[in-house]
Amino acid sequence: MIAVGSKVYLRGCAYGQPGTVVRIERNRAVVLWHDLDYLARHSPESLMEAENGNPLTLQNGPESPEKSPQFSQVMELGQ
Repeated sequence: MIAVGSKVYLRGCAYGQPGTVVRIERNRAVVLWHDLDYLARHSPESLMEAENGNPLTLQNGPESPEKSPQFSQVMELGQ
């Protein structure tokens, strides 16, 4: 359940640092996105709670773009 203080990701976009729910207003969660230094309002259905690790990057590979295969291929083509 999403509550004040919950660490959250946007559903289907779990990358980077999780946001923190700072308050609930008008059936929306006000989320502070730390990596963007930005407050945004989201419906609770559009959010998912963060687990111990980032769920998408744990399944799909490294979080660092420098270590991803796509980034390595671009660097090789650009040289």
